[in-house]
Amino acid sequence: MNIKEQQGAVVLDLKGKLTGGPLLERLNHTLDNFLEQGKKNFVIDLSRVTSVNSSGIGILICSYSKVKNNGGTLKLAKVTHKIQHILSMTKLNLIFENYNSIEEAIKSFG
Repeated sequence: MNIKEQQGAVVLDLKGKLTGGPLLERLNHTLDNFLEQGKKNFVIDLSRVTSVNSSGIGILICSYSKVKNNGGTLKLAKVTHKIQHILSMTKLNLIFENYNSIEEAIKSFG
């Protein structure tokens, strides 16, 4: 996971398999730190995620809930076709705002 701040948003670039384990702890810790600093706008870049399982979907849902419960907004960017299909099947595409680029996601925070 790479982290950068860009135009007032925190961009979390995930890579590899989104399957739970240490990534969940790291992501939770990262979100907690930024939320404590008063950061409210988050974008998760999924372009380099090769696969996702139910635990990975759980990570996205937990992250979304954590940010929302702290007054922030979490959006997805560059979702691969495979992951978009999973989000559609689970109807999570109705919950997550999904953008073709990080720049579009950041602009949408307005």
